[in-house]
Amino acid sequence: MDRHSNYYNELPTLYLIPTPIGNMEDITIRALSILKKVDILFAEDTRVSIKLLNYYNVQIPLKSYHEHNKATQTDVILSLLKEGKTVGLVSDAGMPLMSDPGFEIVQASIEAGFNVVSLPGPNAALTGLAMSGIKPHPFTFYGFLNPRSSKRQKELELLKTRTETLLFYEAPHRIKDTLYDLYKVFGDRKACIAREISKKFEEMIRGTLSELKDLEELPGEMVIIVSGYDSALEVTEEVAIVSRVEALIEEGLSKNEAFKKVASERGLAKSVIYKEYHENHLD
Repeated sequence: MDRHSNYYNELPTLYLIPTPIGNMEDITIRALSILKKVDILFAEDTRVSIKLLNYYNVQIPLKSYHEHNKATQTDVILSLLKEGKTVGLVSDAGMPLMSDPGFEIVQASIEAGFNVVSLPGPNAALTGLAMSGIKPHPFTFYGFLNPRSSKRQKELELLKTRTETLLFYEAPHRIKDTLYDLYKVFGDRKACIAREISKKFEEMIRGTLSELKDLEELPGEMVIIVSGYDSALEVTEEVAIVSRVEALIEEGLSKNEAFKKVASERGLAKSVIYKEYHENHLD
């Protein structure tokens, strides 16, 4: 066991500094104070972070720390801490380490006996969850799912029966595929997309996975909030197929068109949907 008091020693410190997730004013007074105090700042993308530093007229040395150079830069940061330097770490937006680089240098700094101080501040997942209208606790923050559909579906299968609210991050070019996989694996659940959080075009899209999966392409980084598994609401696959076909028919599709669409949605042959519908449909 190790007990470490960050503020009662003279040891060098690695500061984890949260940065705005959209609006430049979403930064704390303390974060600005620490940015001006550190001897050097490491950033996920220096081109992004320099805009923040310029906005607040903070002039400090800026170096990169990202997924592709973290091994060498971890050694560099440790060397700076050993020299007695105060080091800051930021990601492009939000809290460092949360689906962003930084874990390795935090772990190495702790093992070396240095102070590691994380400042409180902006976080897209928690902000989106608070606005979603979905039960806020308990929850699991998962971050980004695998970019490949087959692996993503396997990840979702492991989460399928989790009863807590689930939070995911997703990029705009994968949002439609991810929403489709969520619906395919989880079935229909209450869900919400929080996009462009704290920016001018912030938008909350609330509904069910069956509705969200048919959305148009959406720009901006997104948080997906999905309600947890509820056995009381579980329906059999056969009943779900019948319900979906009937819903599409009510929307104006012919039976044949509805069979075809449901087959496409679920990755099944049209003949399977036809069979399930006629065997389980109550006239």
